[in-house]
Amino acid sequence: MRAEWIKLRTLHSTWWCLAALAVLTAGLGVIMAGAAAEAAHEGERLEPVAASLQGGLLFGQVAIGVLGVLAVTSEYAGGTIRASVMAVPGRSRLFAAKCAVVAALGTTAGLLTAVASFLIGQHVFATSGLPHAALGDPGALRAVLGAGLYLGMLGLFGLAMGFLVRSTAGGVIIVVSATVLVIAILRLLPEWVAQIWPTVAGLSILSPDGHLGGFALYTAFVALAVGGGLAVFYRRDVGA
Repeated sequence: MRAEWIKLRTLHSTWWCLAALAVLTAGLGVIMAGAAAEAAHEGERLEPVAASLQGGLLFGQVAIGVLGVLAVTSEYAGGTIRASVMAVPGRSRLFAAKCAVVAALGTTAGLLTAVASFLIGQHVFATSGLPHAALGDPGALRAVLGAGLYLGMLGLFGLAMGFLVRSTAGGVIIVVSATVLVIAILRLLPEWVAQIWPTVAGLSILSPDGHLGGFALYTAFVALAVGGGLAVFYRRDVGA
């Protein structure tokens, strides 16, 4: 795990992805919170916790997914995956170490940006004279923690895609399609269809009164992807 952390933190792309996460999640969160405040003044219902988290997270999640992809494909692109397998012949151990490091970094970064997005959003609502929440309010802390867990698992999904396709471009396309592009498509379909798409279902945890069934579906989806990535990594020649 120490070696995997060294690899990940010495990649320039890691810090670019984390910077993009901060800008997109917190930065766009401010814009989306302002839009939600304007809509609330026009009579629309405002749920302050979800409104402060969902807007920026919808775009910021891509950065963590891409980070997971690059944690794998950078090794394949540079050929260092062969050295990694020689140093740790037990591929399951190597895979588990990568998963642990990516998940820990994604969850930690996700929690920090979620807290920032939440606090900024509540400030926007308060200054607009609208109902706002505090972290101690019922369900608020769960939603913020859930945002961190959601992003940490999305990093694992990106890592799994990296092992499955071993291509940065291919992995990024899958991550973007599974998170951002699919939302635009699902808007054209019945609402119940959108609710069962894993990444959309997982976002239900951002609502204080949201049920955990959607997040459980998302967790199972990520676990299936990780299992597939492990199976491919275990059987495929790293030099192929």
